[in-house]
Amino acid sequence: DALTGISNRRFFERRLSEEVERWARQSGPLVCMLVDVDFFKQVNDQYGHQVGDRVLRQIASLLGQDLRGSDVLARYGGEEFVLLLPDTTPAQGAAIAERLRGRVEHSAFVIPEGVDLDVTVSIGLACLQPGADSYGPDPGAWLFKQVDTALYEAKETGRNRVVQAQMSGSSSTIIEQD
Repeated sequence: DALTGISNRRFFERRLSEEVERWARQSGPLVCMLVDVDFFKQVNDQYGHQVGDRVLRQIASLLGQDLRGSDVLARYGGEEFVLLLPDTTPAQGAAIAERLRGRVEHSAFVIPEGVDLDVTVSIGLACLQPGADSYGPDPGAWLFKQVDTALYEAKETGRNRVVQAQMSGSSSTIIEQD
């Protein structure tokens, strides 16, 4: 991605296919997270697109800290970022997502006028579990649909939170904040 310096959506989609194939062969869990910057349009509208660009670059940097070599971070589009974490359990994924959410919430986003912006993110999380066969013919599509639905719920239930899709996809869990 030219703006943030991280991978782009096309790279993510290719890696998702590769990781789903690896998951099917090796049966380790695969966590996916979709991260959306809360009220980002207001940042652009109030402070301009240059400030918005700075916020996106800083968030990409914050999300990229502590990633393993096998992990994927990409800008999915606009103010959305996506992460793939192979060999990560749902519990580990939830802890990582909450740590990332808190990292963004507690970071200083200072714009040229010296104003400190309060920036938060909402995160949807889902996982492909080893040995499960309820994902249909395209586990990658199933995973992304679940993570997208969980993100939507995070936004609808107040933002600045992590929502984890349950394996059945029929319900979700809001991860409690500190």
